[in-house]
Amino acid sequence: MIEVANLSYKHPGGVALLEGVSFKVPDGRKVALVGANGTGKTTLLRLIAGEERATSGHVRADGRNAYMPQFIGMMGETSTVRDLLLRLSPESLRRAGARLQVAEAGAQGSQEESAHLEYADVLVAWGEAGGFDAEVL
Repeated sequence: MIEVANLSYKHPGGVALLEGVSFKVPDGRKVALVGANGTGKTTLLRLIAGEERATSGHVRADGRNAYMPQFIGMMGETSTVRDLLLRLSPESLRRAGARLQVAEAGAQGSQEESAHLEYADVLVAWGEAGGFDAEVL
């Protein structure tokens, strides 16, 4: 469930973007957020996700939530679709994915046998955690 109550947000410098926003999304419901460019849709999602702080009001989001930023992989953003999908995955898969990223970076361009053996071990753990199945889905 997501509950937003009397939420307000001001840009640095004091210009109000959102004022008195309130709504509730019950568990299991799907909703759309529609509006013209610059009206605060992305900011509202960032507030719900906890990536921004409201000037006033209350946000409550039970359970896990994540959103895909508008400009993923662009304009200096370092997040990837893979990062988003891992954030949405169960904890065991997130841990295996983090280990896989480290092992991939270690093996990339390395001639050290130990780096490639570590990568192979981590690939096995990724598969055992359900990583390959998740990639297909």
